[in-house]
Amino acid sequence: MQKIPSQKDLDAIIQQYKLGRFDNVEKLAILLTKEYPNHPFAWKALAVALKQKGKISEALIANKKVLEINPKDPEGNYNLANTLKILNKLNEAINFYKKAISYNPNYAEAYNNLGATLFDQKKLEDSKIYYKKAIELKSDYSEAYNNLGITLKELGDFDGAVSCYDQAIKLKHNYAEAHNNLGIILRENGKLKDSENNFNKAIEINPKFAEAYSNLGILQKDKGELENSKKSYLKAIELKSDYSEAHYNLGITLRELGELENAEASYKLAIKHNPYYAEAHNNLGVTLRELCKLDESEAAYKRAIELKKDYPDAYNNLSFTLLLKNKFMEAYRFSEWRWQTKHNIGKKYLTEKPIWNGEKNKSVLVWKEQGIGDEIMYNSILPELKAISKKLIVYCDKRLIPLFNRSFSKDVIFESNKININNNDYDFHIPIGSMPRFFRKNLKSFNNSSKGYLKSDNNKKLKFRDELRKDENVKIIGISWNTKSNIQMASFRNIDLKYLTTELNNKNIKFVNLQYGDVSEEILKLKKETGIEVTEISGLDVKNQIDDFASLVSACDMVVSIDNFTVHLAGSLGINTKVLLPFTMDSRWGLKGKKSHLYNSVRLYRQIKLGNWKDIIKELKEDIKNEN
Repeated sequence: MQKIPSQKDLDAIIQQYKLGRFDNVEKLAILLTKEYPNHPFAWKALAVALKQKGKISEALIANKKVLEINPKDPEGNYNLANTLKILNKLNEAINFYKKAISYNPNYAEAYNNLGATLFDQKKLEDSKIYYKKAIELKSDYSEAYNNLGITLKELGDFDGAVSCYDQAIKLKHNYAEAHNNLGIILRENGKLKDSENNFNKAIEINPKFAEAYSNLGILQKDKGELENSKKSYLKAIELKSDYSEAHYNLGITLRELGELENAEASYKLAIKHNPYYAEAHNNLGVTLRELCKLDESEAAYKRAIELKKDYPDAYNNLSFTLLLKNKFMEAYRFSEWRWQTKHNIGKKYLTEKPIWNGEKNKSVLVWKEQGIGDEIMYNSILPELKAISKKLIVYCDKRLIPLFNRSFSKDVIFESNKININNNDYDFHIPIGSMPRFFRKNLKSFNNSSKGYLKSDNNKKLKFRDELRKDENVKIIGISWNTKSNIQMASFRNIDLKYLTTELNNKNIKFVNLQYGDVSEEILKLKKETGIEVTEISGLDVKNQIDDFASLVSACDMVVSIDNFTVHLAGSLGINTKVLLPFTMDSRWGLKGKKSHLYNSVRLYRQIKLGNWKDIIKELKEDIKNEN
């Protein structure tokens, strides 16, 4: 007759398990396995203790021993499957979950964990089926409801997911994970207040819930609460120091706060804890570029691409770094990935005609893809393209057509309505941003094209000059100081109007507003506080009357502006233009020097420290004085 352990022995192990004393459970279980080697309970207890202590491979051996004793033990098959899942042996885990179910068709926990494993394999529909079966067998199974919610979210069933999370919380009032998951889906669907309430509830239930703090940080960033976002990420990291996602997200927030060195450090910590984190390598590359560490930036992007072969953002970002390094042809090759990036703002022109690849004496359609500033910048190439083409059609913003018609050959056709462009009118097409790879292969190739190539309406220009110039000794300086761009860190381009005008002001200068949008209140406030006037042209709609705006710009003796559309317009018109650049470099302007390769008349003034305009305004002030 087989010897079996006493109930006292079994109860002792159970008691130690309930107290969380897994060292004791392990010791007692080992003693029992030696004395009763064929009794499954001792091996089950040992496997559980080993698993809790992180000794997964040893737990696997103990679980297998249980099935040697009784292959049809549902619990034994279930426990082995759980261990295999931890070891990422998912197919084997699925096999043993199914065996557990075959021996106990009412095993709700096995159905639930089988669903979780299938979810890990991205088999979402199958995962959903097993979660639902678990709930059918156990109607109060809060964990299964929560897991089903996760799967439905991935399947795009917003309402279904929310309903599952709500039910999980109803069944288990202090279910922190369900509150956290509900917060995630509510945030992704724009219900920020409800989302925040759920993250805070999850934290209230479990103050050590690092993931909830991290998700709260994401929400706060979405709301523009960057300092609060920073605090939440730091709390998440305090609770879980190796939390790579929190380090990564902290890096994003720190970058937007302008704390570039700290952002660099955060991305590196994310990579330290997860060396295969392609997104962290990519974002590190962006920050290193902004810190002018170009070799390191290039290496970071290339590592991201090694880890994630089809990573459009990394390829596209790499192109910006290569442009700054004057590796133009290599940069152009990678920039073609821009169409596949998640946040690409350009829209492809749908046509069956082939892409132009340098063919001569053909009819070519050039089409816009991004903003009007880019259209102006790239259109310096049009004369060179026209010279080798039979016919040239340019699909562009309608606001630019009067200016372009005046400035370029009458043989170039500018069109703003796709309906008017017949496929039979051209042989090839090319997006405007792809033209440089044929005509701007090196810095020297910009020289002959960077002179003022656009022409404003001369009559309107003279009219504006008459209106503005009441004293011949006065220098007319057009100013632009703000951008509303939603590009990350665009706000660091902005300079305070009061500071700019106060520093540059003297009796021989007349400021003229070249700012996009309604800034009349800001200008009025400036006059009240300082007495400095900024002249506005009444009735001029800068947004829609770009041709008239070009005439106003031409009427100025000088333009002083941050990096925005006004700069490109002024430079293309050949106007004496001073550009105030933040420390974070835009690839258009190169890495160093005052001379712009894009526009001969443009001079560049570069911050040496992010947010510090003092030194470059001092330099600009001196240059303006010397030009008088």
